[in-house]
Amino acid sequence: MTETQILKKSIVLDNAMLAPNIESSILEKLKQVVENDCSKDFGYILKVIKLVKILDNYISNVNSELIFIVQFEAETIKPEVGKVYTDTICMVLSGGIFLKIKGKFMVLIPPSVLQDYEFQAEKKIYVSKVDSTVSLKTGDVCNVKISGVRYLNKNYDCFGCIA
Repeated sequence: MTETQILKKSIVLDNAMLAPNIESSILEKLKQVVENDCSKDFGYILKVIKLVKILDNYISNVNSELIFIVQFEAETIKPEVGKVYTDTICMVLSGGIFLKIKGKFMVLIPPSVLQDYEFQAEKKIYVSKVDSTVSLKTGDVCNVKISGVRYLNKNYDCFGCIA
């Protein structure tokens, strides 16, 4: 579940990036600086879609670089309790199942919420206790519902359950 948001950021352009179409230089720099960044307020910025507006600009007193304050539209993803995501299982251990959502944040499904499954260490899979043909293994696509979120050092760590 990604969202489109309007965000604000200060961007520093060095003089070499000045061109007749300054908007394209700002957009290029914006993509370099903010794509794949993470903040507690907005989550992960997956993609800068477009430059919306140049709000202000000034010259730095320190080194004469140009600083632009801009609004931009971006595709973001922020893990929140109760949200359901679909992605591929990337790791299966006795300590639980891990999914990496959109390649950005890990979700642990701990064994305590896999009570209907039994871990088979030799195959590294969880097999349903009700129907032995149903299993959870690396590479399977799975729905996970977030039940806990922690933000630390520009990253989210989450845990959840099968949805």
